[in-house]
Amino acid sequence: MTPLRPHQIECVSDILRHYCAGANRQLVVAPVGFGKTRCFAALPHLICPNPDSRTTVWVHRDELAEQAANALAACNPGVSIGIEKADREAGDARIVVCSVQTLAGKVNGAKRLAKFNPDHFGLHVIDEAHRYVAPNFRKPLEHFRIVKGKTNDSSACAIGFTATPHRHDAIGLEALFDKISYSNNLAAMIKSGWLAPVVAHRISTQIDLS
Repeated sequence: MTPLRPHQIECVSDILRHYCAGANRQLVVAPVGFGKTRCFAALPHLICPNPDSRTTVWVHRDELAEQAANALAACNPGVSIGIEKADREAGDARIVVCSVQTLAGKVNGAKRLAKFNPDHFGLHVIDEAHRYVAPNFRKPLEHFRIVKGKTNDSSACAIGFTATPHRHDAIGLEALFDKISYSNNLAAMIKSGWLAPVVAHRISTQIDLS
């Protein structure tokens, strides 16, 4: 596993700084290409070093589940990692990569959620966090008591990652997160040389769209 890049180290450091100050509902905002997966893969052994404390990582696409599991395995050697989606079950894995569609499913989502005791989890990582204020995505998070304002809110740390914190429907993310603990943007990443500059091309055609 290659070392974290400077901006990723800064991101992880800011998360830990806010966590140590008592912030356990954090949002990270960073553009596509930042390496958010590498950042959250580094968090379980930093926030949940106790072998009895488990972690969930929430994703919404199959390929993201595999990508997350591979990054987590590289950053957390010797730690059991399972994927809970479709016909795959995570069992007692210490880090559980969760498919939100599976665990929000009407057929057996509740039954699968019931296998997980919320009190056994100390960290919840939510990828593409802007999606999880939608009722169908939010439901599984309510099982783990990480939706603010619900009875018996969990003391576990919940950290969301997104490139787009502003939704088209104007629904805010306050139900899940208290503060933005780290923010970066496309222009800054390009200026620092970590992302390629945007190049626009105009193509002339004879197509009539009228």
